[in-house]
Amino acid sequence: MIAPCGINCVKCPVFLATKNDDDALRAETAESWTTDLGLALKPEEMNCDGCLTDTGRIFKFCRVCEVRSCAGEKSLATCAPCADFGCTKVQAIWNISPEARMMLEKMRAERPVV
Repeated sequence: MIAPCGINCVKCPVFLATKNDDDALRAETAESWTTDLGLALKPEEMNCDGCLTDTGRIFKFCRVCEVRSCAGEKSLATCAPCADFGCTKVQAIWNISPEARMMLEKMRAERPVV
């Protein structure tokens, strides 16, 4: 469950809180992300079934994510095979999550560019 930007959804605390119905993790993540990322988040907003879900719950920032939208428009599951790999849209996420970039670079090395 790799999001278009390279974030591994199964390691995301919002996904884990949703999957495990863990209110303590929701509260902890909301507080942490509010403090560390300067976002105004509430525990009740911490629900997501993964970026690639079509019918489930999606975290509020994922719903409006330019990277997710762009990948969908290009019919790509991730940015890894994109000819515009490393564009400014995905760079913003990679600045917050360098692990996401490493994931996509690994995937890109294993797949051809479209």
